[in-house]
Amino acid sequence: MWLKLIQIRMIEMLNLDSRKQESKEEKKRRYVLMIAQGILFLVIIFISLLSSTSLLVAGQKELVLECSIFCTIVLQFLLTIFRVNGDLYGYKEYDLLASLPIPTRELIISRFGLLYLRNELIAILILYPMDIPYLVVTHANVFTYVRMMLLAIIIPVIPMMLATILDMLITSISYQFKHSQIISKVIRLLLCTLIPITLIVADNKILDISAKLSSQAVSQEMLQESTFDLCKQVMGYFKWIAIYVKAIICDDLLVFLLILAISALLGVGTIGYLSKRYQKLHLKITMHSVANWKRKISFKEKSELLALCEKEIRRFFSSSTCLINLGIGPIFAIIFSFSLLFGDPNKVIRQLDFVGIALGTEVIGDSMMISMTFTIMALVAVCCYSGICVSLEGEAIWILKSLPISTKKIYLAKIIANLVLTLPVSLVCAVVTMTNIQGQLLYNILLFILPICYSIWVATMGLFLNLKYPKLVWNSEVEVVKQSTSSLICMLGEVGVALVLSFTIQLIPEQLKGLAMCLIAVVCLISSGALYAKMCKDAKFAKL
Repeated sequence: MWLKLIQIRMIEMLNLDSRKQESKEEKKRRYVLMIAQGILFLVIIFISLLSSTSLLVAGQKELVLECSIFCTIVLQFLLTIFRVNGDLYGYKEYDLLASLPIPTRELIISRFGLLYLRNELIAILILYPMDIPYLVVTHANVFTYVRMMLLAIIIPVIPMMLATILDMLITSISYQFKHSQIISKVIRLLLCTLIPITLIVADNKILDISAKLSSQAVSQEMLQESTFDLCKQVMGYFKWIAIYVKAIICDDLLVFLLILAISALLGVGTIGYLSKRYQKLHLKITMHSVANWKRKISFKEKSELLALCEKEIRRFFSSSTCLINLGIGPIFAIIFSFSLLFGDPNKVIRQLDFVGIALGTEVIGDSMMISMTFTIMALVAVCCYSGICVSLEGEAIWILKSLPISTKKIYLAKIIANLVLTLPVSLVCAVVTMTNIQGQLLYNILLFILPICYSIWVATMGLFLNLKYPKLVWNSEVEVVKQSTSSLICMLGEVGVALVLSFTIQLIPEQLKGLAMCLIAVVCLISSGALYAKMCKDAKFAKL
């Protein structure tokens, strides 16, 4: 039965049942999404191959397997803990499935099956491209390849189940309080951001490795050596990775069976325990969402634009999926900028200015200010809420279209809501950076102006892409936030543009860098105005 449920869900997710009725516009949208996903997969494979090859050429063979397993498990854990709540609870077809003679256990297994397939894709994109070059170089036998492939099949189980158990604990604790959603979101963000940073700060060896980069001249060899030392130190935190490595390169069958037994016991135990508490947790989450919705009803008179802006901001903060996935960039921007207050900025900025290091230039003053400006731009661009705000309206978009409000105000409200989420972060990061880094007056001004102009462009471009590639039919917000065409293009494109501009500026002569950054700010504003005028003229919103 659970296999049939997975099959039905896969057909629904891939829209295989409705492709014959697709219009040309919908087919075009699907092709763009497939191309974007294909490019993303190729980039991940290329980075994995490049990392493995670099470690092998540098003579760090022992780090290849450890890094591949570590990256795979960490990504699988993060993907699960951010998605398991939306995949297991609160989906639309639960009432229909609950009315059918389907055991709860079968329903949970089918949901875990979908999570497993996504996590297995991560193993295919990272584990295989990194491990196969190592096995080729070391002339491994056929059985080693077989063990590696079998381990890639088993490896997603443990991070999936650990993330599920952690999610159940967070859900059970947070829903005991009035503001449960806020508490749940804060706990998840603290686990994913502050804990790793605390481990790094508390480790004197990692700080000593960073201190090697504090000198004015850093060679490429010193950068490579410090990077390898840092990787070894991080791997030292996770002793259990050595068990996975031993299961691949050693002929010890007991180690492999141990991993298999732990995975099986943890999987069966988690599914069994969740089956008993599933209906209670699902009911608690559903009823709590209804109660929150009732508390938010307000009959105060407000201006149309203000009411629309408040609606969008409430929509963002009421969604754990949006807050965690889109809010992670601004959070890292704040953490990164405040980290400059607790140490030498050279230790942090030097690791970002790869072009300056490769050319042997000094990373001080103005160069540091430029690097921080584009770093803030890239991190803030992750929070492109306007790129999914139209899709989040879903099939109820007719309500917004039927209101006696002009399309211009609706567009402007969605853009302003995105700016409310990003501009304060940009200003805080700029103030903190300017107090700790000394630069020319022009670069200090651009530290404020350029991220603001880029945030306006990000918000406008995101709305333009979402109107062009809307996804109004969905069963879970995860499909909109992570799998929609506009979301992928915004994430890859807008963050990528900031990174490309950062590297390009480093190649421009010193006396022209300020002029080039001013030109970028002007282009952002002009293109934002042009895009907004085009959206209002096309009346695309009325055709949705």
